[in-house]
Amino acid sequence: MFDLDYKNDIIKINNCDKDGSIVVKRLASIFGCVAPTRDIKININRETNKNYPQDMGNKLVEYYNFQKGKEIFKKDILILSSVHRFGLYLAEVLHGLILPLQIMAFANSWSTAETTSTMSICGTDYDKDCIWQWNKFTTVEDLPSKYLELIKNAESLIIVRSIDSVSDCPIIGKYKNLHINSTLKNINHGNKYLEQILPELKYKEKKYEDIRQWEFGLPDESIKSIKHLWSSLSKNTNDLHIIEDTTINLYKSIIPLWEKYLLSNGISIRGFTFNSYWTTHPYYEKLAGLLPINFYKFSTLSEFAKFYFEKYIQQIELSSETINVYTNQTGSQNDIDDLIRFLKEFKLEKTAWFSIGYDCMDKNNRCTDIYGENIPKPFERIKCLLNKAPYYSRKFYPLSMRDIKNLFPKRISIS
Repeated sequence: MFDLDYKNDIIKINNCDKDGSIVVKRLASIFGCVAPTRDIKININRETNKNYPQDMGNKLVEYYNFQKGKEIFKKDILILSSVHRFGLYLAEVLHGLILPLQIMAFANSWSTAETTSTMSICGTDYDKDCIWQWNKFTTVEDLPSKYLELIKNAESLIIVRSIDSVSDCPIIGKYKNLHINSTLKNINHGNKYLEQILPELKYKEKKYEDIRQWEFGLPDESIKSIKHLWSSLSKNTNDLHIIEDTTINLYKSIIPLWEKYLLSNGISIRGFTFNSYWTTHPYYEKLAGLLPINFYKFSTLSEFAKFYFEKYIQQIELSSETINVYTNQTGSQNDIDDLIRFLKEFKLEKTAWFSIGYDCMDKNNRCTDIYGENIPKPFERIKCLLNKAPYYSRKFYPLSMRDIKNLFPKRISIS
């Protein structure tokens, strides 16, 4: 179902969710190009089956073999992550590979959904009327064969996850071998799927804390299995690192992580990028010297963003290229108004590039400014700016795990 599309310095993976997005965003740095977020429209040409998660995982590994070699990357540093953007930025600063420990699949019936071979959390989303499944690799047997090859050859392995258990998308029960997510009762077209299994839905007093958040978390069992595998390969346990925190704190952690990376490479902080729902371009952000403020709901990061704005705003040459806002209303209906208020506080509402819309290539998708006028989509704009970025020809050096530990001493446990 995943399909790599690369042409005209644009790379994207079709028919995926955030699992494909974290890989294609990393590939953009390796290829030296831009990567739009996945298409809004998903064409299901293969539904869930027993081998689907493994097959798609192997495909993602193969995509790294298409590298153009614009930037060298270290195959011996492997980040296995949930689909949280912190994992992506960590892979960027370490110059390592990132792969998801969960794969999204789709099913039009419960009889199809239950054929998955992995632990699976089922819900739905607004984009497509079907059963959405986050299939989590919780055992060594679950892992795609090409994942195993990379782990065997890795010198350093980092696992990233958020540790939220009860959030806005809790698990409400279990049906056969499937964990059922609350989105089935919170999103209209999900109700029909929920009604089909209600008589057999098993509720437990346990709140499924060990399974974690359905998108940004990884089950505790995944961590245990990877640890066991690493030890069984006679790997140095000091080279296995677990980075975990709440979903919001991981978003906050991206900013100091990137700040450290830029400053360590002699890059001045030249501006900021506000990245709403998966509109993120780390390759350009480093070449342009921009600090990325990533969020799902801007209100959860506004005070943190204010701290960094006040830290650097006096040294920034303010323009539409140094203050970038790429937003939509996926995470919160209030994001656009919240961001406008934030900019007004610094008198930047007329200076910033302010885009409303989705950063994808769908023909019917459009981006507008705050006045409703059509403007280029973020990836189109960045493609035009890429070669003009002030640090385009600069050689970048990776951070080390020692740097990461010094930045986040309380968020890293070493097995």
